[in-house]
Amino acid sequence: MSFHLKSGVVLASWVFSVGTAFAGDGGKSLEDRTAERPRAALSVWDTGTSSGELLAPGILEQKNGWKPIASSEMEYACQGDTIIANGRLLVVARKLGIGVELYSLGSGKPIYRARLVVAPGKNNDRVAITENARSAVGVEVASKSGTGRFRLKKGEQFIESQAVSGEAPLRVECPSPFALLPDFFADDILFDAGRDAQRNLHPPLHGATRRHRDERLREPRAGCARDACG
Repeated sequence: MSFHLKSGVVLASWVFSVGTAFAGDGGKSLEDRTAERPRAALSVWDTGTSSGELLAPGILEQKNGWKPIASSEMEYACQGDTIIANGRLLVVARKLGIGVELYSLGSGKPIYRARLVVAPGKNNDRVAITENARSAVGVEVASKSGTGRFRLKKGEQFIESQAVSGEAPLRVECPSPFALLPDFFADDILFDAGRDAQRNLHPPLHGATRRHRDERLREPRAGCARDACG
């Protein structure tokens, strides 16, 4: 399922972070989960080599050959792919990828959650570190579709996304058959792509979210098997 959000800043928290914080906890008690919760430490890494494929959880855990980037090295140009993390979320910006890939760390292991792409979605031409401080880390990704910046604040369970050039919408590709649209004035709205016969859904938006009039939800194409098809 994919979303198109035309907005300066997108807080992708309730669907991709908070809602999946305890995914794969194996039925452990709240006390056990609290004890195993990852440290909310900000980190930036250079993987050393560029990957043409989505990074597997084992690679993200082992970090073989990765170089940690100190906060004093703001002008550092990564030789491989760029990784930023805050202990709760991890973002991968691959030179050979499209947009950035978002992983949750709430279960103690990296779990792929979504891809954030400046629509229509072209291969990355440039990846750069935009922030590496004690309070937040950030990365900028540029392609022929436009330029987007992605930022993680210390201890937060959401990622900030901002369009730097143009008004191209941000596409969120999430491997899930469901989409939850929070409503601050009424009941939340749940969409089921597997049951809805329409290929394009136009959710009702009002109040503070009225600016997102072109937000769309698309049912996965045939053969995608509920995966993020773009």
